[in-house]
Amino acid sequence: LARGSMSAGQTAPCSHAASPCPQRVRTATARIPRCLWLVVSLCTRQAEASKDEVLTKEIVFKLQESISGPEEAVHQLSTEASLVGVKRVHGHGGRFEERHLQHGLHLWYTAKTSGLTSSALKILQSHTSLVSTAAVVPAARLAAVPDDPRYSEQRHHQALEMESAWAITGGAANVVVAIIDTGVDMNHPDLRRNQWINAGEVCGNGIDDDNNGYVDDCRGYNFADGTGTSLEGDGNHGSHCAGIVGADTGNGVGVAGTAGGSKSSAGVSLMHLTVFGNTGTGGFAKALVYAADMGAAVASNSWGYTSPGVSDPSVLDAIDYFNADGGGGRTAGGGLTVFAAGNDGTNDEWYPAFYSGAVAVAATDDNFHRASFTNYGAWVD
Repeated sequence: LARGSMSAGQTAPCSHAASPCPQRVRTATARIPRCLWLVVSLCTRQAEASKDEVLTKEIVFKLQESISGPEEAVHQLSTEASLVGVKRVHGHGGRFEERHLQHGLHLWYTAKTSGLTSSALKILQSHTSLVSTAAVVPAARLAAVPDDPRYSEQRHHQALEMESAWAITGGAANVVVAIIDTGVDMNHPDLRRNQWINAGEVCGNGIDDDNNGYVDDCRGYNFADGTGTSLEGDGNHGSHCAGIVGADTGNGVGVAGTAGGSKSSAGVSLMHLTVFGNTGTGGFAKALVYAADMGAAVASNSWGYTSPGVSDPSVLDAIDYFNADGGGGRTAGGGLTVFAAGNDGTNDEWYPAFYSGAVAVAATDDNFHRASFTNYGAWVD
């Protein structure tokens, strides 16, 4: 989400991930404060993709709302399109299930293909009475970041005159920021205080105490590895981004978070949602829905797809869900979903940041000039 200094109008989704998406319609973005640009732009350097392919063998599709028997429809589609491992993108939402049903989240399914992906996709798209949209799931990648633990080199704070802002507030614990990334090092010395706690969950008892559909999600959830007890996934990228947002400030250790509080008070509460895990990558849509359901005001996403013009429509729908139902009562009209624009140095349609429902953040230097490596264009906020 530009470089940091810590290690620690509406368009419809694409119906075919390999085809160009509709042009994005932008509205005025003057409402976005400069300090928010900072929080979400300090991880922009895109890493090389772990795989060369743009698209995976996974397909996502959404059933028509008019279908009365989804099981029968799924069986028919699975047989004709040679789909395997068909399952709902979003599991049962527990106490949030009624809200999920109202938004249509229960209609999203994902599956692998046993044959040609393109053939399966054409079959799904031909069943317009059963399927409203279908796409191949694009491969996702993180944004790489440098390692710099010294506050004296956090020039972005000086450039933005953050000390004047901190004189007013350093952040508030009742504002929850979801870090959708690689998880977090829970033992990091500069990430001790500003941690979100799920008060309705008893840690480690193997029970979904708060009936939200997840077990032992005391500090967040690892969607990639399917666990609530081990949140640290693949690498320290998530710890870095969490530190940029809310590293403990005024504690005499490491660096200062943008909204990390002060010596005498806590900053924002960091909710850790792992989508780049130790055993796999995934759960992007589920993480956004979880963040909304559990009261996050901001969803910080320092990742994107490996090629422009492709998207996962279930993720775009989850962005809409977060924007409508997130916020935790701390932001007017729902939550704020933020994405890194990416770092390929092009003016292309880099999703999910390109999506009209996302706040797209690019990289600048200390003089607020566009960094040479950043993606750019009218779609960037």
